[in-house]
Amino acid sequence: MRRQTLGIKQVSLMVFVAILVVGGVFFLGQQLMNGRLQQSPKLLGKSILENLAPTKSLATNSSITKQEFNYEFFSILEQAAPPRDLPVVALETNPTIIARQQAKRQPNVKKEPTKPQRYALQLSSFGQKHDAQAFVNALAEKGYKASVVKATNESKNVQYEVHIEGGNKRKNAELLLAKIEKKTGHKGAIVETM
Repeated sequence: MRRQTLGIKQVSLMVFVAILVVGGVFFLGQQLMNGRLQQSPKLLGKSILENLAPTKSLATNSSITKQEFNYEFFSILEQAAPPRDLPVVALETNPTIIARQQAKRQPNVKKEPTKPQRYALQLSSFGQKHDAQAFVNALAEKGYKASVVKATNESKNVQYEVHIEGGNKRKNAELLLAKIEKKTGHKGAIVETM
């Protein structure tokens, strides 16, 4: 089977016919809505007009047939809105007003920008700084860059902790800690730093 393609002329003709059909339907609809087709039934066959014409019971009702409807947008806007019964809400119980008053009472506390979470591996802690520095040097010989951090414990004693940077993801810090524990034999802990 050969597939037949349409040329530009055929497509243009189809689009033109479609536009004519839509325009004709629109024109006839407008004429029917304005009542012009009922005055000149020669434009359409009588069977179509009989189906579209109002029934005799509606046509005999003089209030419907004599009343003209004019729905122009700006004339409707100029008309006054009908009165409505709105519920009366006391100001003391209105939740919106209460929330605004509470927001005014609270002082403006500026939030400090949060710093990204950082993790470190604490491998050991010493009472003397020179002991902590000796451990840092031993780790440097094994290829790890460690540092000494001065801290106080619960009993207010100064101690020197040996830390290795663990990154900003806890999972990465856990993997690095397992690697260091395996290589050096020192047990450590993951601590949060700023």
